[in-house]
Amino acid sequence: MQISPLYIALDKENETKALAFLNEFKEETLDVKVGMELYFREGPRIVETIKQAGHRVFIDLKIHDIPVTAEKAMRNLAKLEPDCVNVHALGGKEMMKRAKEGLTAGTPASKEPPLCLAVTHLTSSSQEMLRNDLAIATDIQAHVLQLSASVYESGLDGVICSALDVSAVKEHFPLYALCPGIRRKADEPDDQKRAVTPREAREFGADAIVVGRGITKASSPQKAYQDYIREWLKER
Repeated sequence: MQISPLYIALDKENETKALAFLNEFKEETLDVKVGMELYFREGPRIVETIKQAGHRVFIDLKIHDIPVTAEKAMRNLAKLEPDCVNVHALGGKEMMKRAKEGLTAGTPASKEPPLCLAVTHLTSSSQEMLRNDLAIATDIQAHVLQLSASVYESGLDGVICSALDVSAVKEHFPLYALCPGIRRKADEPDDQKRAVTPREAREFGADAIVVGRGITKASSPQKAYQDYIREWLKER
């Protein structure tokens, strides 16, 4: 399974605002990311509602727990028939393997399991944060590669990482790369420390991107969405 080249991060505080945003796109089928802010307010129902409206959903909960809990959590998420889910690679190989097993077991027999990706480091992370807050002395890209090796050995489909790390990851591992932290040059970087443009992400080898505030906070979300798509689809 492959996911869309662009997922909109549907970071809205409740169902009413989320659905109002989606309704602005009328009959267009979108690929959206439902993260913690919306999922923790509305629960599984919001995924079911968005799926019933015809959109594709990436459930972004970054599962990071003991292996048995990760497996059971994925069994339950699989029943919602998402198109993509994720774990955190820092949970380790055993956790990732069990999460994938739970996802496969929970998927209806007639369906293909969703794409299962692992977050390496958030795009808000910096070298200083790794060193000062996490006591990780390794270069951030070297650590992303170490985590990517664990992802590959665990049998997951790919990684979620900064586009700045994609070339190095793909040089070593045949993993799918989904990249958040995407901003057009006209947009504010906000809290992203390692942001790149859609064009740069594609040139680095990203398979897909996630865009949030650059679209959801725009005066015309539809126009912003098309601007991002056009920039992503430009010839290399």
